[in-house]
Order: sequence, then structure tokens, then C-alpha cells
Amino acid sequence: MVTGRLGYAWDRWLLYVKGGAAFVRTEASVLDACQNTAIGCGNWLISTSDSKTVTTWTVGGGLEWAFAQSWSVKGEYMFIGLNDGSGFQTCGPVTTPSGAILAGGPFCLDHRFDGIHTAKIGLNYRFGQIGY
Repeated sequence: MVTGRLGYAWDRWLLYVKGGAAFVRTEASVLDACQNTAIGCGNWLISTSDSKTVTTWTVGGGLEWAFAQSWSVKGEYMFIGLNDGSGFQTCGPVTTPSGAILAGGPFCLDHRFDGIHTAKIGLNYRFGQIGY
């Protein structure tokens, strides 16, 4: 993620909102095998997979408390939006278990991804003096 934050500080507290860009690797794969002709299946296999990196938005906020001169702790929530066109399609041929391609393909499958909710706590140490 590449983010910035904007907040309001009072005494030893900082309340902030945060937002920016997120880069998320998404992966999807499907393996569908039906090799039992006794129960009405043919003798076939569909296998497809793909991955891509999605560039999307992220937004959240947090609260930070400076409990000593150079030390602070924080709690933060972020949401990464993957619902806006982050899905993709994978296609694969229909094959026999030995690898021979059968007629009727390829089969294409749509993959969609929901947003990601993250929460973290942090302990920060600041080196050097703040101010001049």
C-alpha cells in the first residue's frame, strides 16, 4: 500500500484517517474432474488457473497514543476495495485424464474478489528529537 494520513492531535493522542493506493495479488484456480461413468459422469477434466496484481484504493483510520518521549502505540483499521472490476476470467479446455482435448470447450469461469478488511496494532519508536 501507498498511503497518506491526515489527523487531529491533542495532548499525547493522534486520531487520523488514512487512504491511498493498494497493490494486491489475486489468484484463482479451478479443477473439475468427473471420471466415474457409473454415476453419469463422462471421463473428463477441466483445469484452469491465473493470477494478476490489482491496483485499487484503500481507506481507513486509527488512533495513536504517545505513552513516553519516543514511544507510541497505535490501533488501525484499513479496507482494501477489490469489488470494482478486480475479478478476471480463466479458460481451459476439456481433456481426458491422459491429456487428449475433447470437443465442447473451452470452459471459461469468472472469478470475483471481495474487499479485504485489515486491523493492526503497532508499537513505534521515534529516533532523534522532534523539533529544533
